[in-house]
Parts: sequence; structure tokens; C-alpha cells
Amino acid sequence: LPHNSPLSALLGADSATICVENQKNGKKGSTVHHKACSGSFCPVKALARRVFNIFWGSNSEDTILNHVYTADGSLSRVADRDINTAIRWGAVKDGLLQRGYTLDRVSSHSLRAAGAMALKLNGCSGETIKRVGRWSSDTYLTYIHTQIGALYEGLSEKMATEIMFQNVG
Repeated sequence: LPHNSPLSALLGADSATICVENQKNGKKGSTVHHKACSGSFCPVKALARRVFNIFWGSNSEDTILNHVYTADGSLSRVADRDINTAIRWGAVKDGLLQRGYTLDRVSSHSLRAAGAMALKLNGCSGETIKRVGRWSSDTYLTYIHTQIGALYEGLSEKMATEIMFQNVG
């Protein structure tokens, strides 16, 4: 679909692919592909709304996803500090401060950690988590919080299951 398609057409897409031209790990031209899904958190519909918002007033193919329209109608680049501000605002609104969190523990990096943890809790393999998070090493493991009880559900029963085996070698 062309970037300047009507919103209804963009929202009807069954999948989306974005190319990450440059990233912190130095890899250039990485692609991320997602299929549409039902529910509130469909990445394809989120991208469709983002693309529509950017291109509604511009037919330029050079406009990139990290731009927003300001109050005066001009395009402005979104910086990492803007993302951190928005995430910290959300943390305050969610009441995390009252639960013992401090804002210095919440940043845009929290999105990577939460994404890795959500994939792990939903049974995704380490390779899938690495691929989706664009990790080239096992660094993602630092985000898998071992104190989460759901990770160990049923583990005691598995450990207590008697299995006859012989160690050879």
C-alpha cells in the first residue's frame, strides 16, 4: 500500500514490514515484519495510524516515523528524551510511584524489557525473542525477571516426576 493511502485502507492491511535503517547495534537495513491481530494492541493497526498521521499533510517519502506534527502544523523530530518523558508520565498515571518505583528506573529501555518479558511469558523461544528484539547475543536474558512466578508454574511437578534414565559416558 502507498504510504499516503486512506486510513481505512491502511487499517485493513493484513501485515506490515518496516526497515530499520540504523540502530544502536550498528546493523543497517534490518526489517521487522508483523501480521495483523485482533484486539487493542495490533502492531499493524498502530503502524497504520502512525503512517497516516505523518503522511496526511505530506506526500514526501522522506518523512520518517519519528516525526510528529506540532501545534503550528510543522513536522518535528521525536527524540529519545520525548519518549522517556511520555513513558515516565505513564508510570506516574499508573501509580507506579505509590508502589515503590522511582522514575529513574523507567525509560524507553523499559519497552524492550517489557517486550522481552511478555514474549517469554507467552512461551516464545529465546531465538524468537532475540530476533524480534534485534539482539545478536543473549543480552535479552538480563530482561527476563526470574522472580516472576508465571515462569515457574508447573515446574515443581515436572521436577518431581520420576523418569528412569541411565547416564552413559
